Amino acid sequence: MESFLGYLKDTPVAPGAEPVRVPGEGGAGTSARRHREGITVRAFTWDALRRLADDLDVAMPATTA
Repeated sequence: MESFLGYLKDTPVAPGAEPVRVPGEGGAGTSARRHREGITVRAFTWDALRRLADDLDVAMPATTA
């Protein structure tokens, strides 16, 4: 299977076409990016989480923004 995936990835892409992707590849990239860059949480959602954390006496995580 590994050699077949290598063959797919090494095959030249037609002009204007997207590279071949395999199942799970998009999700793996998204997961890696989110681990590296974090995720965006809307202000109203963050405020609701903060209120819930206060009610439960739980510390909120640090933010980067």
